[in-house]
Amino acid sequence: MPGLTDFRFERQGDVVAVELRGEIDLSSVRDIDANLRGSVPNTALGIVIDLSRVEYFDSSALQMLFELARWLGRREQRLHLVVPESAIVARELELAEIETAAHVFATMSAAVAELRAGLAVPSEGSDAPPGSSAVERD
Repeated sequence: MPGLTDFRFERQGDVVAVELRGEIDLSSVRDIDANLRGSVPNTALGIVIDLSRVEYFDSSALQMLFELARWLGRREQRLHLVVPESAIVARELELAEIETAAHVFATMSAAVAELRAGLAVPSEGSDAPPGSSAVERD
């Protein structure tokens, strides 16, 4: 499905789990963002987005994730990302320092468990050093 983005949403109790596949770029980012925001009810702890099967990711996708994290933070919810080290977008997210806005995990189960455990919301400009406990890999 080159050029297309496929999403799968699943409600896991108080957590919204989303798997994104394909390409996320300027042509698809608005639709993806609207669907992600629309999927998170006020009662949810937050959202876990699995990016392990994303094949292409541009700067508009990075901006969307940072803005989504800020939006969730204002709602007292959190963003967790599933990005195994083998994921195509892993290095790009690391260079963008996504861990300043979201917790990053290697598996969906770890991300959901930590969201339920109530980890603190990372904030841009926080005193936490890069690579601190905001990033968990199993």
